[in-house]
Amino acid sequence: VEAVVDGMERLLDGAVAGEDRVIRAVGRVPSVSEGVPEAERGVVAGEETVAVLRRLFSEVLDQPDVRDEDNFFDLGGHSLTAMRL
Repeated sequence: VEAVVDGMERLLDGAVAGEDRVIRAVGRVPSVSEGVPEAERGVVAGEETVAVLRRLFSEVLDQPDVRDEDNFFDLGGHSLTAMRL
């Protein structure tokens, strides 16, 4: 147990910025109520793309009925299952 705790402490120490590490400034993130600027909205996926994604979600998440409006994470997905996609 002590080895795990020591390893976690080293991991966390490495993740925290010290005086010798620079953190780049992040620009302002718009609130949800402001919406996404038109230039960043992207393209709406076609029916074929949506069908492929629905099938992949169904396979990876072992969910037989995946709808267009379903959220990957609400269906039980997580970072590791996302990697399988």
